[in-house]
Amino acid sequence: MEIKQIGIIGSGKMGTDIFNYLLEFGFILKLVCSRSSVPENIHSKIKKKLDRQLKNGLISAEKFEEKLGDIEISGDLQTLKNSDLIIECITEDLDLKSKLLVEMDEIANDSCIFASNTSSFIPSLLMKNIKRTDRFCDIHFFYPVKLKDAVEVIYPDKTDDADKQTVEKFLYMIEKRPVIQSEAEPFLINRILLEIQATAFNILENSDKTPVKIDEIIKNGISEAGAFELMDKVGIKTVYTAIKGYVRDYDNRELYLPLIECLEKMINEGIDGFYSEEFDRLSVRKYDNCITSNNIRNDIIENLISFIDRITKKSKISNDDIRYMLLQFISGDIVTEIMDKIV
Repeated sequence: MEIKQIGIIGSGKMGTDIFNYLLEFGFILKLVCSRSSVPENIHSKIKKKLDRQLKNGLISAEKFEEKLGDIEISGDLQTLKNSDLIIECITEDLDLKSKLLVEMDEIANDSCIFASNTSSFIPSLLMKNIKRTDRFCDIHFFYPVKLKDAVEVIYPDKTDDADKQTVEKFLYMIEKRPVIQSEAEPFLINRILLEIQATAFNILENSDKTPVKIDEIIKNGISEAGAFELMDKVGIKTVYTAIKGYVRDYDNRELYLPLIECLEKMINEGIDGFYSEEFDRLSVRKYDNCITSNNIRNDIIENLISFIDRITKKSKISNDDIRYMLLQFISGDIVTEIMDKIV
């Protein structure tokens, strides 16, 4: 099957970013936004983007009209009934996602492939109540979509081989590299980032460093994004939901529990980020030890090496794919240092 028409459900940061990225590849695109969103406003923003491209000579007048004609934004799921691929991008809530997929299962044509952009839930959890269990997978894009080439793809056992080929062909066509993962070892990129985040939080608890200072050290040679900065951008609730799922079956959870407990407190007290003024009132610091930048760097790299070594032993994913995933967020020198230790 060739994918020509794509439906996106969800007009938050990821849904709109995926939609805007796909606009460059000639698909018929349908975006369904929540009742609280105004379709006309979203359409106006997209039109302004295309207007700028036309004004700057990046597209022709003919292409401008063609792209405008290929998009539809509404609050009606029925507009997606003829889609070849539907990507769900709503909030990370298992019940909400499951109910939405059941509703879409009745609307979409039988050949349509369903995908979730979730960073928390494996396909088997999401597809329990739908009929098309052979045409479902997770397709996890990273933000910003234009700059992150890796896409995590997780298939349940029942996914049809022909549909797997369709999904992977689609991703290569939009200039993305699918990194195929199993339900037993899913969301590897986020779990790699979790090693940095959990280590950074333990340093925060036991040192004189602030979230901002720890992030400065991380961004100075380890990763393009700070640990706390990234959690704030993704959203505390989303991070909390994802981390709880990631570590549920870990044999050793001690590294992660302090961060999970802190995130839960932040949610309960309405604190929306580590960089917020309200975060200081949590008083998470247990000790006031002086710790050097080199100590922080070594702690993070040591935990990354330990985690990636476990992955290579447990999963079927290749070292080449692991290296590629690491390079999406971690500096090349650090990636080389890590891979040299585990190969």
